[in-house]
This record gives sequence, structure tokens and C-alpha cells, in this order.
Amino acid sequence: MPQDYPGRTAQPATTGDNTGAVTLACSDGAAAIYYTLDGSMPQPGDTSGTGSTKVYAGSFTVASGTVIRCLAWNPGILPSDVDQATINY
Repeated sequence: MPQDYPGRTAQPATTGDNTGAVTLACSDGAAAIYYTLDGSMPQPGDTSGTGSTKVYAGSFTVASGTVIRCLAWNPGILPSDVDQATINY
């Protein structure tokens, strides 16, 4: 269960199903969720397209065994802790 702290963006949660569909969610509606699919640490604000960090815009599909790391960030307060999940199906 994600742990939330005062002064920090709420931690996102990762869910996957038996087809590889992945959904990321955060209870802070003003936060953007940043994620990676290669096990590297997501970098908030890195949307240059040259790194592995992506901005979550809706569910997506991954191969079995994919490691997803994500964090949420509401500018003006600290980013959340990183949530990590391995999607196996």
C-alpha cells in the first residue's frame, strides 16, 4: 500500500491484468505521473523524449516481466516516493 506524507505528492499505484494492460493512478488529481519501463528511476519533468521517462496519459500494454517504476509530482511540493511493479502474466 502506498504511503503518503504531508508536503509530498501522494504516491501512485500500479495495476496490471492478465493481458499486460497497465494502469497507473494517483489520489492527487493535480499530479502528473512519470514512469519508466526499463527499471530506471523516473525523472520528473524529463519529457525531452531522449530519456526513458514517460508521462502517463492512459493505460498501456507491456510484455510479461516488464519492470515499471513510477512517481507522481505535483509542482510546488515534493514528488512522491517511487512505486515499482513487475508485470507478470
